[in-house]
Amino acid sequence: PMISSNVFAADKAPLPGVQANDIFTVTNGAGKSVRVGVFGITEPIPRSAVPLSYVSHIAAAEEQVALLAPQVDMLIALTHFGVDIDQDTARRFPDIDLILGGDDHEHMKVEPGPDLATIFKADSNARSVQVIDLYYNTASGELRIEDRLQPITDATADDPATQAEVAHWAEIAYEGFRAQGIEPTEVVAVPTVDLDGFANSIRNGPTEFTRLMLNGINATATDPELSLMFSALIRMDDVIPAGGEFTMYDVIRTFPNNFDIVSVDVPGAALNGILSFGAQSAGSGQFILTTDNVTQDAAGAWLIEGQPVENTRIYRVGTTAEAAAGFANFGVTIAQTHELDLQQLLIQQLQTTFPPIEATSPEAAKELTPWEQFVEEFYRWLVSDPE
Repeated sequence: PMISSNVFAADKAPLPGVQANDIFTVTNGAGKSVRVGVFGITEPIPRSAVPLSYVSHIAAAEEQVALLAPQVDMLIALTHFGVDIDQDTARRFPDIDLILGGDDHEHMKVEPGPDLATIFKADSNARSVQVIDLYYNTASGELRIEDRLQPITDATADDPATQAEVAHWAEIAYEGFRAQGIEPTEVVAVPTVDLDGFANSIRNGPTEFTRLMLNGINATATDPELSLMFSALIRMDDVIPAGGEFTMYDVIRTFPNNFDIVSVDVPGAALNGILSFGAQSAGSGQFILTTDNVTQDAAGAWLIEGQPVENTRIYRVGTTAEAAAGFANFGVTIAQTHELDLQQLLIQQLQTTFPPIEATSPEAAKELTPWEQFVEEFYRWLVSDPE
């Protein structure tokens, strides 16, 4: 079943096909049974496709733990929060035995403390799975957890039924793109360097891929002193290797949330706060990527082109419409909305940075040595028509 204990329809009714919890029984070969309870809590979705309402995850967890713990032998929480909130949940509710989480996009195993739920997460986009075996002693009530991280690579055999289902939905998506005039298999560019868009890379620092986008934003904005964007906007979570094909589908999966490029005016005090917030959010989608001219000195003060950010100054910044909306409460104003959105800018940057390789004739592809030229000319003379 689909489980959600704190997310509901806009009228606060349960979403169709979704239940607040589940209890199931597992029986071993000796006839011994274990009852397992499961509930799920999720952070609010900033851009949901349908209107939703939420209950505080703490209130929902409190209700579910009180309801399920007396009925089950082990209790599992499915969560979608940063690991700090997962640890807080484990500490608040020691009756939870195991937390299977998301949101961080990186695999981890975190033990918040003695007799508290262990937290497990895998890498996003099925790049790995956590294999967790639970051993429950029905006599003592003791639970033992064994775990291993299993990377999913090309060497991992596909399950035929799963692969068929994936292909079915992928084709539906491709048909939808084509109906909009987009050919998802079209090759936009062939990069000459690795373009690393893995979440655990871009949410911790710049890569050639993020520099490509930030330089593009900076070139698009009007007289910017710097450019920035939230790392969460880059959703590809993959790498296009040097020599690989960057397709239209890659463009779409990089920026499914497609926002305009804007130039904004930012008070210096707000800019200092924004940059500090972004740096403190390393590892999450709120980590802020910037152009390379933004640095920090030994004391942690922010510098632009080596000069301290002045609280009393106004700075022109290139960014996205999403970031501008989020910064509006800090006195940030939009000076100009540009014609390019993120997808269009990415295409432009790829094609400008990695122009198509001109086709060459076999003869031109290799520069001949003088001896090779003599041999070639001699051969042509031998086989030429005497007349």
